[in-house]
Amino acid sequence: PSEEIEKREDTERMLEILLNGCVLTSREDEVIKLIYFEGMEGEEIGEMLNMGKTGVYYHRDRALAKLRKYLDGEEENVRKYALAG
Repeated sequence: PSEEIEKREDTERMLEILLNGCVLTSREDEVIKLIYFEGMEGEEIGEMLNMGKTGVYYHRDRALAKLRKYLDGEEENVRKYALAG
């Protein structure tokens, strides 16, 4: 259990670094945090942010594409920084 908690904390720390270090729009950032950190569904987020569910998934997909691109060039540096914490 302790090892699982540490792994989850490392993952969360790495995600925070990625979100703060990558150029996401404020809407993309908000959608990603609500989906992956708060566990909210698209329809619920859409109501909260006054957009359709399709809009939520559009922002999610754009943000994930940006994060993937960022990771392609920065993965090793991000891992070192996250684990050094």
